[in-house]
Amino acid sequence: MVKICKNRKKILFTAFLFFNFLPMTCNLQLPTLVYAADKSWVGSGDASTWADQLNWLPSGVPTSVDDVIIDLEDASVIAGKTFEARSLTIGGASSSSFSSDNFIYGTMAPSSASDDALYIRKDGTATLKGEGAITLKGKFKNTEEALVGEESFIFTLE
Repeated sequence: MVKICKNRKKILFTAFLFFNFLPMTCNLQLPTLVYAADKSWVGSGDASTWADQLNWLPSGVPTSVDDVIIDLEDASVIAGKTFEARSLTIGGASSSSFSSDNFIYGTMAPSSASDDALYIRKDGTATLKGEGAITLKGKFKNTEEALVGEESFIFTLE
């Protein structure tokens, strides 16, 4: 039993050395894991620009691995020419909008094609003006919370 514990400690110590010091001494770069985060619009920066990292919680501009939620009363988020997100949800509890006046390219690609890529909920609006393409590698879902005959979203490419 004692011999097994000593061997286990040697293996763990060797693994520790390998993963912590070998990359520095041999100039190796081990792969970095990237985890998806929920990025919620808080508008603490300039309160309008997608690219302002202070407008998001946690802080930082959304990337292709982030699930983005814009649901803050009277939020009006403006993207530049491009944007990325794993998924984008607009509206729900509060009137919120997402737009771009000079849109060129945007992508939303959830982990699975059966997941929501773009979800526009009650009182949510998405307007993209410009010449370009939006790529949804998942489902587009409009709100089920809207009343019959009530316009619940605007989604345009001009």
